Amino acid sequence: MDPFPQPMFFLAPSAVQGIGVFSWFPVAKGNLIFPYDDVEDCVLIADPPPDGPLKVMVNRYGVEAKVGISIPSDFNRMGVWWFINHSTEPNLEYVGNDIVAARGLAAGEELTIDYRTLDADCNNLDF
Repeated sequence: MDPFPQPMFFLAPSAVQGIGVFSWFPVAKGNLIFPYDDVEDCVLIADPPPDGPLKVMVNRYGVEAKVGISIPSDFNRMGVWWFINHSTEPNLEYVGNDIVAARGLAAGEELTIDYRTLDADCNNLDF
């Protein structure tokens, strides 16, 4: 077994906003991008924290749901999925709880998802 797994994605400046996630290789429609089981580095908080650096990070990366706000368990060791930008014409989608390619992706293409699909009861655009 190769001790150095091939990277699938990389972070780079985004034309959408800030930093984005990009694919190293072409990806076929329907291919699994991030299985739900791999997104284990999050915790659920009930309310946003008071003003300060933590509030800025929660506002930037928090995913609102009707049961609370999911945030990275360690902002210093975040998985690349936390950097996926929003699009109204995304190339990723949720199927069950997994994130899959909504269409074929080119090598070097930025990955995007519609934030409004993260929880049907929450917008996640105004969070």
